[in-house]
Amino acid sequence: MAEQANRLDEMLSMDVTPPSLIIHLRQLSQEDANENYKLQLAMALSKSNIEENKREAVQLLRSLLQNPEYTRDAFYNLSLTLYSLGNYEQARQYSEELLRQEPDNIQLEELHQAVLFKHKERMKSNENAATIGVSVGVGVLAAAMYILLKSSSKK
Repeated sequence: MAEQANRLDEMLSMDVTPPSLIIHLRQLSQEDANENYKLQLAMALSKSNIEENKREAVQLLRSLLQNPEYTRDAFYNLSLTLYSLGNYEQARQYSEELLRQEPDNIQLEELHQAVLFKHKERMKSNENAATIGVSVGVGVLAAAMYILLKSSSKK
């Protein structure tokens, strides 16, 4: 799983959309209500280095889920974009839905494995942070009690 995550991270970091292309696709999608332009814009925004663009891509892709012609591309690109934003839980949900539709698709399986790996790592990290937080809290409480007991014994 780590191998798939590393490959995906590398691919996402190298594939960056030039701002001029985003501007061009934005114009096309405003001039023509064709949902294909919306998909192309969403895909370009999702490959931007700017987080706000990626969030806009998520909104556009979610709106495309209503159109059966674009559902598969929207699910796949939502999973990738949410992954790149670090939202592994939602990326997992979209990749699982897509795998239910195409269980033999190797590319989807690799994406799903990468998402699962990152999601599990995040969960472990959160658990470790909670453990450290509790430990620090207990330590502070013990120190405060020690100071209180020491000051009360001097009286």
